[in-house]
Amino acid sequence: MAIDRFLQYLRYEKRSAPATLERYALSLRGFEEHLRQHFPELEIHRVDAFHIRSWMLALLEEGKSPSTVQTELSALRSLFRFLRRMGMMEGDPLRKVIPPKKGKRLPAMVDAARMEQLFSRVEFGGDFAGRRDRLLLELLYGLGLRRGELLALTLESVDFDNAQLRVFGKRSKERLLPLGPNLQHSLKHYLALRKQTFPQTAHPPLLLTDRGAPLSPSFVQRKVRHYLGLVTTQEKRSPHVLRHSFATHLLDNDADLNAVKELLGHASLAATQIYLHNSVARLQEVYRRAHPKAREP
Repeated sequence: MAIDRFLQYLRYEKRSAPATLERYALSLRGFEEHLRQHFPELEIHRVDAFHIRSWMLALLEEGKSPSTVQTELSALRSLFRFLRRMGMMEGDPLRKVIPPKKGKRLPAMVDAARMEQLFSRVEFGGDFAGRRDRLLLELLYGLGLRRGELLALTLESVDFDNAQLRVFGKRSKERLLPLGPNLQHSLKHYLALRKQTFPQTAHPPLLLTDRGAPLSPSFVQRKVRHYLGLVTTQEKRSPHVLRHSFATHLLDNDADLNAVKELLGHASLAATQIYLHNSVARLQEVYRRAHPKAREP
């Protein structure tokens, strides 16, 4: 009865979309059926946190994800709000219910062996386009640059005397990144070809297209997706995947977390710590495959 009144309210007074009505009806009828099976004498306006936890546990045991359970609870929250407004319920039993936490998605990354294949086995070519493509990938993976940071690089960003690159990140925050020998070598070869190929160009950006124009975000995306596709079959192949790989591989090799934070240009350690999960996950997988005590009996 209470659920029927609520759904009528959504349909005729709130004029909710049909999809919303269907979703709420499905969730609330499911809760009603759970009460009917496990607490047959209980009226819906008398439920408490125990009954809601019972339903929540049943959903999780059915294989529903924490995200789905949270959606189901949101329908219940709206129902209870309506019942309180109608004077049919006192208090909010959901105040004592802790929803299941959504699992954090680990950043997608490419393992170190495949990145090594990319730079040691893939033929980029020695012309301007080949040198540019290789440098583009080396900057993203070798320094953990964001795509926007890469596009913002200019000729003045490179400081060979101090072996460093000036990068402007989010909120125009500047950071100086070290240029190792390999990156310096790639930069010098590319810059020589850039000057030779486009001697009259007035464009200050460091990286240019085959026609001498500044790169676009979609250009960088296409190049990264193409080249990563030569060494991995994973679906997610973006500039940010290279940034994730940079951070994860540093931590895999015992880099200091604070140092990685500074290299990435993060404002706090909280944003950097997510990469620790990738490292721990890798160690757990190695343990499961290699240690005899980790195998199924």
